[in-house]
Amino acid sequence: MKPSTLKPLVSIIIPTYNRAHLIGETLQSVLDQIYRNWECIVVDDLSTDNTDEVMKEWSEKDNRFQYYKRHRDPKGAPTCRNIGLDKAKGEYVIFLDSDDLLADFCLERRVCLFAENSNCDFIAFQTSVFYGNKRENFVYFNVENEESTLHRFLRTESLWAICGAIYKKEFITKFKFNEELPFWQDVELAVKVLISGSKCRTFLKFKPDCFIRVLHDSVSREGGFNKTSEVLGERINILLSFKAQAEKNGYALSKVETNTLYNFTYLLSKDFLLKFGDKRKYFNYWFRCGKTLNRIGVGWLLSYWYQYLFYWRKYSIYIIKVRSVYERIFHKVLPDVNELENILLHKIPVEEKDYVIE
Repeated sequence: MKPSTLKPLVSIIIPTYNRAHLIGETLQSVLDQIYRNWECIVVDDLSTDNTDEVMKEWSEKDNRFQYYKRHRDPKGAPTCRNIGLDKAKGEYVIFLDSDDLLADFCLERRVCLFAENSNCDFIAFQTSVFYGNKRENFVYFNVENEESTLHRFLRTESLWAICGAIYKKEFITKFKFNEELPFWQDVELAVKVLISGSKCRTFLKFKPDCFIRVLHDSVSREGGFNKTSEVLGERINILLSFKAQAEKNGYALSKVETNTLYNFTYLLSKDFLLKFGDKRKYFNYWFRCGKTLNRIGVGWLLSYWYQYLFYWRKYSIYIIKVRSVYERIFHKVLPDVNELENILLHKIPVEEKDYVIE
């Protein structure tokens, strides 16, 4: 199918906050698109820098750039994305962060492939990651393996980046972003759409068509995985909400998927005891986990015994051996929680295969 025959409007939605020094490069990558039928909706989360001035220049340069400010609470990128989605007029929607970049062929290829896969609700593509302002030594966001896509998202191992997917607008407006979440918004959205019975296709072996810039001041990374008990508790609440989402959609989690949620929640719950010394919160979250996932039994009770034994006798050789055996059995479906954020960056060469535009 020739690109000239493809005319659907693509809405690119960009939340931004104090990125005046970077957003110009992002908007230039949008302006450079080979595919011309797009609108770019930038929603400002009430920045305190000179974002207003920068966006005025871009809006005057090309009226396809639309600039809005967040007009309601809560503060955050999810709210801005939902506001942008309400204003979008396109047939297709892409979510882009204000420091990410698009390859010039991105929209062209995505629209072409959507035309060939019109039965899909969304399709997802490979993304490259780079650090700061460096443009060399890209790494791939993630790669496919024998595991199911939902299984990997349930343990928060995103298979594609937020900018890696393109959605039919009529489909994604049924879900939107959870505006109360301080992190994992993209994971929560992916789980919702995957358990909804949606049809999707991935093209992760194709050449990357978008690029994520990793910054030290990224809002999603600045809090640490379990820096505070409040952050830890919120992460557990998100995990347990996946079970409720599945029940709401009539989706029966497989044994592997249930085990993943169970084990991952346990890994986080035990930090209340081992890192923060908070027995009450440990009991509370671990009881909720067992009850929510219908896993209260011998193994669940043994976890209490194991953690208390380890907590009070940390340096015992016997306890160290027990811990080694126990964790090999209990945690076999999960990566080390301390390495969880690092597994997203694979330095694995992607197969040289791509869609050729006629």
